Amino acid sequence: MKKYLVFAGIFCVSFLVLQVAAGMIWTLLYTPDISAAWQQAGALSSETALIKASAASPFIIAVTSLVVTFGLRLLLKRIAM
Repeated sequence: MKKYLVFAGIFCVSFLVLQVAAGMIWTLLYTPDISAAWQQAGALSSETALIKASAASPFIIAVTSLVVTFGLRLLLKRIAM
């Protein structure tokens, strides 16, 4: 039971870290379109338009977290021996 809890804990932490890192990268790479914003300024919309992320992004992050979790479990097993 302990190994399942360790696996779940490592997976959750790695998933959270990768989600935050992906969000930071998306934020750093975001470039607002000033000319389009200026043309829409007449309507004074209260909505914020951001680029749409790929639907595969959470899946890729989950698979990467799974790989990291398996790698860390193997590393922890080798250290314990």
